[in-house]
Amino acid sequence: MDNKKKFRVLVVDDSIDDIDAMMGLLKQDYMVIAATNGERAISLANKHPQPDIILLDVDMPEIDGYEVCRRLKENSETSEIPILFVMPDAAQPSDFAGIELGAMDYLVKPLIPNLAKARVKNCLDLIEFRTASKNTTLETANKTQAALIETIGKLVDYRRSKSGNHIKRTQLYVKRIAQSLLASSEKHTELNESLIEQLYCSAPLYDIGMMAIRDDIVLSSKQLNDAEFERVQQHTNVGQQILEEFESSLDDEPFIKLAKEMVATHHERWDGTGYPLGLKEGSIPLSGRIVAIADVYDALISKRAYSHPVQHAEAVKTIREGSGSQFDPELVEIFLSVEPKLRDIALLYSDHDEERDALKEVADGHRASIIRQVLVVEDNEIMLAVVQSQFENMGFVVSTALNGEEAMALINQANFYDLVLTDINMPVMNGYELLRTIQEVGLGVPVVAMTAGGQDLTSEKSHDLGFAASLVKPFDEEKIREVISSIGNSGTQNQ
Repeated sequence: MDNKKKFRVLVVDDSIDDIDAMMGLLKQDYMVIAATNGERAISLANKHPQPDIILLDVDMPEIDGYEVCRRLKENSETSEIPILFVMPDAAQPSDFAGIELGAMDYLVKPLIPNLAKARVKNCLDLIEFRTASKNTTLETANKTQAALIETIGKLVDYRRSKSGNHIKRTQLYVKRIAQSLLASSEKHTELNESLIEQLYCSAPLYDIGMMAIRDDIVLSSKQLNDAEFERVQQHTNVGQQILEEFESSLDDEPFIKLAKEMVATHHERWDGTGYPLGLKEGSIPLSGRIVAIADVYDALISKRAYSHPVQHAEAVKTIREGSGSQFDPELVEIFLSVEPKLRDIALLYSDHDEERDALKEVADGHRASIIRQVLVVEDNEIMLAVVQSQFENMGFVVSTALNGEEAMALINQANFYDLVLTDINMPVMNGYELLRTIQEVGLGVPVVAMTAGGQDLTSEKSHDLGFAASLVKPFDEEKIREVISSIGNSGTQNQ
């Protein structure tokens, strides 16, 4: 698959024949999804990932294309999506009033294939150029900033881990917990995708104050005495002082504010008995409450000078037992819903064989309690688009790959999926080989086989091979829900 982004095109038309014609014209170059009415089009435009362009039929019942365009342009979430109107061949110049509503261009039925493809491409090229021009400087600055923060975090932890994997694990724990909190609760109004990315970028600095703690204390294999423990506790105050010096030379950078919160409060406790300030319950910033869980979990499953890693189940038990005393009860519930994914993060970024061995000791049926992120692996691009659209319509976040090798490349790039659906017969790496590779790595993600009706893969045989379930193509949303339920999950929902 080409590494260049494949644009998503939303085709809106009440004629199935016209949708099929447009999909046939564009599917080679774009990821095409479709809607047969205005309300459905508006719904899909508001879902993420959003379409990069909308081909909008003007002449539709109930809500015509003009009204759809008007609503999309009035909504700040969808106003930037370019729209091409598709007009009847009898349209008069006055019918092109949609351009005044904000549409970029128009096409006339019956479509002239080369002209239609050229106009779609021209619109996307223009949008891409504008976006790139606007974002290049900011993106470069953000990448540089993120790299510097992560490097500083690795330097802080270098004495304990030469790889810096502790920092990467903690970043990913924090991000996963925050994402799940956002998906499951509406009461944290301050939480959004932008803040989650800032949390992820700031997390490497949460223990920066440990730079000031002597080696003989940090690397001690013995229990610390009272004076040494008191010295360790000072790392929260030292960390704040370091970041305040950074802050004085920067203009209101949000990552510094978040990093200061994490530094100052990741050792506070829900019951008010933590340090350094003895904050209690909601007075502890959300960032500190999330990092508190991530920090303790990673300490438990890591090999340190003073301790051996415990099994994942034992670490989970410790977090559960700390609910309402050490940890925020709501965040403990979130942790419990994603702990299989946290284990996968720890496994992929482990530093020692002893850690990997402990993490691989998991109970049967150890899977995420909420399935949100799905990887679909299918070499037939039309079927891939159909399955992707089905899952996205049900509220899932979907990634795609054309074969098992591409799927493993995505998994190895720190993409931690709650469910993998794979076709069986594929080039490069087929579905059986993909399943074996995932099992050999030790990941707990359930893998569902997608089979053609003529294939000799019964439900019983698929379980014997290690698949969580099987789906016979083509399948509908009801069948998907049945399979999700069969692998022990009823937590999916439209979002």
